Amino acid sequence: MFLPSYFVAAMAPIVFVNRRYRWLERYLDTPLTERDYRALRIACERSNSRFGKFYHWYFQKKVISSIWKRFTKESVLKMTSSLDRTNYDPLDAALLNGRGLILALPHHGLYINSIVSLIERVKFSRDIYIFYGDPATHPGNEVFDALCKRVWLNDPRSRVHILYDNRAGMGKALRALQSGAVVIIMPDVFKNELDTFQIPFCGRAINIMLGTAVLARKTNARILPVVCTPVGIGMAFATKMGPCIEPCRPFYDEGDVDADLLNYRTMLQVFRYYESVMSEGIVYWQFARQVYAHDVEFPLLDVGELGPAADALVADARLHVPVAFEVPSA
Repeated sequence: MFLPSYFVAAMAPIVFVNRRYRWLERYLDTPLTERDYRALRIACERSNSRFGKFYHWYFQKKVISSIWKRFTKESVLKMTSSLDRTNYDPLDAALLNGRGLILALPHHGLYINSIVSLIERVKFSRDIYIFYGDPATHPGNEVFDALCKRVWLNDPRSRVHILYDNRAGMGKALRALQSGAVVIIMPDVFKNELDTFQIPFCGRAINIMLGTAVLARKTNARILPVVCTPVGIGMAFATKMGPCIEPCRPFYDEGDVDADLLNYRTMLQVFRYYESVMSEGIVYWQFARQVYAHDVEFPLLDVGELGPAADALVADARLHVPVAFEVPSA
């Protein structure tokens, strides 16, 4: 086991803690508001875990962040390899197809370790692009940006490229996928809520962008959804991989369908896979505190309830135009 992983494992008893400690939050550089705390309690309950699991996860992140900043390129790659418990068969099978491939990864678990491992796995067979927010406009991306540049961009033989989330980066991603490259993208983040669509996810309505599906549809690329999950009590991890997702086409005899609807259907498939993996460990999701700050559960209707629900909607007087405002007939 990698030495710092023993240190993290020694702190594992903290997962049995079921109350908050402000001094520990300060040490972990993650001060929580009362709203954050309530939201994370809900996430812990959905994960069937105590609150200490959140603290232990942030302790893992703190140790790994320190390693990224201080260790050499060779040590970072050796560390990541020693902690990786991933079955790469689905990725290897996807790479046998010459089309472009999007590796869609949410901010879950020790996700940067997954990114490093995926890149190391792919870089010998394909050009691979990492698509993320420019640290100049996305505070918090500085450490990851420095890591990427130090590990890969200083090597003139590298087939690894960085793309920032802007118009120029999007154009390069389109051209790369059309040429059969691999692009890593994180579809659970957005800049402007007005540009998003809502989907049901782990008991809440969340906002997502359709950009990942747009890239796939315009380049005929496939999407491989992947999720980083913790393994054991140290820093080991496994990258779970779903089935490859094709860009959605209209159903048989459906006629012309708006592109946004097709892209929405594609992203529903991506997030359904995420949900199947993340629902038991949603406390490890970086955006859990924002999502579960909303107390209202997402309403789900059984097929048998659709008819009565539609009837109730039609009968709702609030949706009827008052007689006083009706236009008199000629």
